[in-house]
Amino acid sequence: MPWCPNCKTEYREGIETCADCGSHLVKSLNEEERATDACSILYGDEKQVRMIENHLKEKGFTSVFSIRKKDLENANTESVQGKQYELYVSAEEREDVIKCAAEFMRSTSPRSEEEMQRMAQASAARMASKGSGKEYKTAKERYSDLKSSGIMLLCFGVAGLVFMVLVILDVIPINFSGYNALIAYSVMGIFFGALFISGIMSLVSAKKMNSANDEEKKQLDELNEWRSQNLTKEMIENKFPGDAAEDEQIYFIRYDYMKDALSKEFPDLKEEFLEYYTESVYSEYFE
Repeated sequence: MPWCPNCKTEYREGIETCADCGSHLVKSLNEEERATDACSILYGDEKQVRMIENHLKEKGFTSVFSIRKKDLENANTESVQGKQYELYVSAEEREDVIKCAAEFMRSTSPRSEEEMQRMAQASAARMASKGSGKEYKTAKERYSDLKSSGIMLLCFGVAGLVFMVLVILDVIPINFSGYNALIAYSVMGIFFGALFISGIMSLVSAKKMNSANDEEKKQLDELNEWRSQNLTKEMIENKFPGDAAEDEQIYFIRYDYMKDALSKEFPDLKEEFLEYYTESVYSEYFE
């Protein structure tokens, strides 16, 4: 017959939890048999252990239960006072429970003022960089910008020069005479000529940037190939479990780890490109 390890109440077969305290029932109150049935994962004061136990039960871990530790019940030393409760779980759920409990304790543990300030500053810096208009642009984006700007400047320049020629030939009747005509034609010629030349230069730069785009594609393929083997989402989650939406520190830990790993493997990457790529991969994995 099952027993409640806390209330010492016996229940009929088929019942799994205690009606009074909510603890998971055990097959026997015998210490040796209970140790065989479950694994101890942590101990602490009643409030702390109960809080973790309730969280684990909410997450669906049905084998979790806590027991008041008899060997510490009457202890007088400071090292064990107030730590009379121990948390147990089945061997099958042990690994998952330990991960879940660690995440919960990390998310609820108080942070120092310095740590909170560092996280706030880093978060503010990240938001500022996103809204500053100085985000990294890929070679493809820069090529597209230069090409569209060059075409636009070239069109305005050609249109302006044609307009000026038509005015000089009196096809478009605008009366300029003497000194005023000289100033008007000079200003228009310089302005529209500058637009035309700027358009040509932008298109030349776009052609060069197209070559840089091909090189960047090769670099991205190399980076993606490496991280698909050495920096996967599963690897990062296993190393740093948690939810960044609930614990902002997880974002910084994962981001710094990814950036450091990439910089060590590809030491020639420019800092702005490294930050851009790291942020892109993080967004792909976790957002």
